[in-house]
Parts: sequence; structure tokens; C-alpha cells
Amino acid sequence: MASSRTLHLLLVDDSEQDQLLVTSVLQQLKPAPAYRTVQTCEEALELLRKLSEVGEPLPDLLLLDLHLPRMNGPELLQCLKADPTFASMPVIVFSTSASARDIRQCYLERSAAYMVKPIEFTQLAEALECLVAFWGNPAVRLPSHVQRARPASTA
Repeated sequence: MASSRTLHLLLVDDSEQDQLLVTSVLQQLKPAPAYRTVQTCEEALELLRKLSEVGEPLPDLLLLDLHLPRMNGPELLQCLKADPTFASMPVIVFSTSASARDIRQCYLERSAAYMVKPIEFTQLAEALECLVAFWGNPAVRLPSHVQRARPASTA
């Protein structure tokens, strides 16, 4: 039996044009995910901390641009993965960079996936549809009590 729970997504991208393209695709999906957008990593951290402090649900998925002003994508990944409150939140790096170095760095910082932003709108729509279908499936989401649990030390 399929769940009717809505996928909640946070998009972190400093490009207003990219935000507009991504959100226009998200709005057309059935079922459409709920989403919020911010333009910087600092805004993302502030929002996530605020949600956590007031007991609001955290996003199910964070879609993160790689190259951002001040704090960049890998730096945000480091902050999130170092904080037990956010460590299990899946982060998908969604960047125009296809550099093996960038991809490797993001996986070393424990991104859940790395997707190169398609240039063509139809390819972007297909990629986002697949992403939402996969991450919107309740079978791939961690239960909330597991998401909040502190990760075991690997030392």
C-alpha cells in the first residue's frame, strides 16, 4: 500500500533561474513534493536549526548546489554530517560540475548522491521526477526515531 505522505524537500541554490526551473518542475509532479528554497548554505543551516528548535519536521531531502557564495556545498555537508540532528538527512548534490574531483569530494563528505544538472529542460524534468519518485518512496526513508539517533562512532 502506497503512503500518502508528502515528500518535503529543501533546495539550496544561489541561482534564481535554477530555483525557478527546479520549482516549476516540482510543482508539475504528481504527487508534488512540498519544498522550500534558500540561496545560501548559511540560510539553510539557520532554517534547519530553527525547525529543529521548534520541533518542526526536518526536510526529507536536501537538494544542494555545489558552488555557493561564502560557505560552499561540501562545507555545508561537513556541518550537517557532524551534527547528530542532521547527520542522517539525505543530501543530494545537484550541480553543473561534472568534475571527478568535485564528485569525489562530495561523496567523501557523505552526500547521498551527486547529480549533474541537465542543461535541457526536459532532461531536468526527467531527472527531478526520478529523484522525487525514489526519495518519495517511504521504503527508502529512515524512520523518524532512527533519523534522530546519534550515529555510532567509527573510531
